[in-house]
Amino acid sequence: MVWYCDAQTHRCRCCAVAHPATRALAQARTEFAMRRIIQITSAAIILLSTNVYAEKLNFDFYGVSTVEALQGLAKMKGHNLILAEGIGGRLDIRLRGVTWEEAWEAIILKKELSYRILGHQIWVGTHQQLKQRLLQEQELKKLVQSSNLGDLPRQVMIEARIVEAQRHFARNLGSKLNYQQGSSRQSQSDLKAQGLNGYEAATTIGILGKEAAALLQIELSALEAEGLGQIVSNPRVMAADNTQALIEQGTELPYQSSAGQGATKVQFRKANLRLQVKPSIMKDRAILLDVDINKDSVGLKTEQGFAIDTKHLKTQVMVESGGTVILGGIFQEAERQDETAIPWISKIPILGYLFKQEAKSKDKTELLIFLTPTLVNSPNPQ
Repeated sequence: MVWYCDAQTHRCRCCAVAHPATRALAQARTEFAMRRIIQITSAAIILLSTNVYAEKLNFDFYGVSTVEALQGLAKMKGHNLILAEGIGGRLDIRLRGVTWEEAWEAIILKKELSYRILGHQIWVGTHQQLKQRLLQEQELKKLVQSSNLGDLPRQVMIEARIVEAQRHFARNLGSKLNYQQGSSRQSQSDLKAQGLNGYEAATTIGILGKEAAALLQIELSALEAEGLGQIVSNPRVMAADNTQALIEQGTELPYQSSAGQGATKVQFRKANLRLQVKPSIMKDRAILLDVDINKDSVGLKTEQGFAIDTKHLKTQVMVESGGTVILGGIFQEAERQDETAIPWISKIPILGYLFKQEAKSKDKTELLIFLTPTLVNSPNPQ
């Protein structure tokens, strides 16, 4: 079977080849001819007509695949064709004196398909596939229309600096930052750190504004350089408005417990640094923080296992966005006794005291927590 196109009559024909010697050659060329036939027809019609949509055309689709026929017609109109999965089969259709739209509809009806034109794209599939896609588009459209970006929850980035410092460090830090803040020409709002009941939180040392908070890292670095304390941890966590966030790091220590009838079993306890915080954004861009902080450390070793030294702080404070609240009030005392002596001689009764020296020291450190909440991608308050 051989395909050919007559440009003068606008007809695409196929002829049967009866000779057995040429039948194999014709079959080998059929696949290539089927791909080219629609393109040849389209080119001939475009050359002879200025309006392919209104022009009466003749089509002979014999043995042409449905996909190739649809692709050829879509190309004639300059559209992109998007086919759903499962479209197949071949066509045996002869059309005379029809428009492009009529030829398209004939193929769609023949194969029981549906189509939808969106701009320069033609979607073709089964009735169920097009129906499902239409429902998805409608649901997406409703979702976009009903959604309001202004209703999205605002988020807060919370940075915590957990510091162990000598007891007078917080007072000296407040004096330095307040002095530098007072020398600035910009006005500062002094937000009072208070609980929900209106009383000042017992664990709150002070509040730093935005400008003073920017100098905090410098002072903390100087603290470590002078040996007056150390930054234990610097966790950061982001939380949505009125949503609790948790960050935890540490280890689990084994200990033995009774399992009944004289048996024992091994269990584990956590010794972690744990920060749990829930921010609530106020109308004046102030942020109310519900804070719960644990700082556990490994203590003395006992027969049942290691003891856990626990430091726990829980409070509610209010601070402006970008400001810093300082929480404290957890103290720890450490006594130390050192002895320097000359071996053997220092053990001589009475005279030995002349060859040794004893030194006692008593250190008192305070656990300080610096919390800096900052609004992230927040709309302007109404």
